[in-house]
This record gives sequence, structure tokens and C-alpha cells, in this order.
Amino acid sequence: MFAQSLALYRELDDGWGKSLALSWLGTVARLQGAYGEARRLLEECLTISQVLGDQRRVAWSMAKLAHVATRQGRLEKAELLARDSTARSQKLGHREMTTYGLHVLGETLEALARFAEARSVLEECLAISNELGRRGFAADAHAMLGSVNLHLGQYGHARTHAETGLALARETNRRVRIGHTLLLLGNVALAEEVYPEAQRLLRESVAVYRETEQPDDIARALAISAYAARGLGQRAQARGYLASALRTVAEIGVPMPLLYGLPALALLLADRGGRVRAVELHGLASRYPIVAQSRWFEDVAGRHIAAVAASLPPDVVAAAEERGPARDLEATATELLVELEEMEGADDG
Repeated sequence: MFAQSLALYRELDDGWGKSLALSWLGTVARLQGAYGEARRLLEECLTISQVLGDQRRVAWSMAKLAHVATRQGRLEKAELLARDSTARSQKLGHREMTTYGLHVLGETLEALARFAEARSVLEECLAISNELGRRGFAADAHAMLGSVNLHLGQYGHARTHAETGLALARETNRRVRIGHTLLLLGNVALAEEVYPEAQRLLRESVAVYRETEQPDDIARALAISAYAARGLGQRAQARGYLASALRTVAEIGVPMPLLYGLPALALLLADRGGRVRAVELHGLASRYPIVAQSRWFEDVAGRHIAAVAASLPPDVVAAAEERGPARDLEATATELLVELEEMEGADDG
């Protein structure tokens, strides 16, 4: 329907109508994980809005483009867009739009591993959401605050925010946030090594994400599910989760699920005797700040890989740690997917 609307507005050469239809089409593409298409649509929307002098639509477009850029791993650009959007919405006095800009900025800062800064931004987002009485927005803010506290290693705070966000998300039927908060609670359980509980929560999260058809979120939840399966000794299942996650990443081309999956793959390689490769693969993941500076990643994977490295000669470890960060992320993912699919075939046999 939005596409038909856009076609009609193009025939009429109605700039305002075109920008509105493009904005909604961009939102649909973004929610479907079609981030390249979303970027194209939203950039056209932004251009038209700038020509029209429609400052509200400019601010909305920038915030949405920032979200897309974060998911695509273009984090510096995402931060610039999110900050510009937030400044514009604040100048306009549009508080609802401000909360969205702050939410996107917080997500971007988390991806940049600036966790304390992200927490401050998201606390402001939550405060405005509560003042407005927007419980759905508050659910979003609690979910992101839970995520930031998770990476800071403050698991009690992460659980509290996740539980509050889950209750609000269920109350407002915010399905994506239900999936996110269940994922967060599963992550906390993983850090605490309560693997049966982690697996239950992560399975619920994957089911919700499948309902909402969020491909990159599904891939991330599957990648994280591998940690729980491995903790329960279900290594074939863990490999299956990771293979599914890598297939999705190959289809939609977003990096974040890979960063959650690579340390799990490193652990599974170490289990099979591939200790050097495990150190190398973890070195590639640690090239990214969200992995290298996260207490959660350290607790679920980093300390275990450090123990593996301690069992190897120092020169071997040094060489592996040098090779890892030099590897190409996408090429490595393709290589590992082939390897995982071969392992799946062997398991079936």
C-alpha cells in the first residue's frame, strides 16, 4: 500500500506526500532487515524533506538512517546522524521524536563500546518516556539500558531493566522488545552459567523474533543460543545454531550477529582440539570494541579462550593473535559456514 501511495504521489509530483511514503517504506524495509533498501528510501526522503524545509521529517529521517547505519556497522556515521536528529528534535520541542533519537544514539554508543555514555543517554530517554507516559517507549529504553548494563558486567541491574522492560513490552504488545528483553535475560543467565534457564529464555526469544520476522535479531539470538547449548554439552546443536546465524548474515549482510557468534565458534573449535584457530578467531572478534571491552563477552568467552591460550607456547599465541585481527570478517564467516555445514553433514551421517 505504501508503494502504491508513493507511485501516486510521484505522478502528482507532491513532495510532502513522496517524503511521507518514502519514510514509511523505509521503516518497513528496516524492520524486514533490508537495510540497503531502507537506506536508499530514507536518503531520498531526507533529500526531499530538506528541499521542502520540513524539519520534523528531516529529524525523523536522520534518526531512522542512524538506526540503519548502526545495524550495518557504519557506527561513526550513525552517531553523527543520531546526534543531529536529537538536536533538531530538541530545538523543535518534539519530545517523542527526541526519545527515538536518544534511543538510537544509545544503541550506537553501545556498539561503539562507550557503555557509560550510552547508559547516560538512555537514562535521559527513559526519563522523557516516563514523563510523557509512553510505556512502549519506556519498554524500549529499559531494554537498551539492560543491554548496556549487561556489557558493563552489572548483571543485577541488567536483569531488573530487562524484567521491567519485558513487563511493559507485554503490556503494550511491543513484540520486538519482548524478544529483546527475553534475549537479555538469557544473556544474564549465560553469564551466571545457569545454562538450562538461559536456553529456555533464548528459545523464547528466537520464537518471538521469528514471529516478527526480524532477520538480524534472529541471527543474533541464534548465535547467542550456541553458548547455552555448548554449556549443556549439546555441541552439535550449538554448531547448528551458528550455521543458521551465519546463513542469515550472508543473506542480509550485517556484522553484529557475527560478533556474537565468533567467540562461540572459537570455543567450539577449542573443544575439538583447534586451540590455535580458537585464539586466532577470538582475536578477530576482539578487533571490535564491543567484544574487546565488554565484561559479558569476557565472562562467557574471553576468559575461557585465555585459558586455552595459556596452554599454548607464547610464540604460537602471539602469531595467532596477530593473524586474527588481520583477517577479513565476511570472508572468515563464509569459510566458517562451509566448515559448519560439513560438520552438520558428518553429524547427520
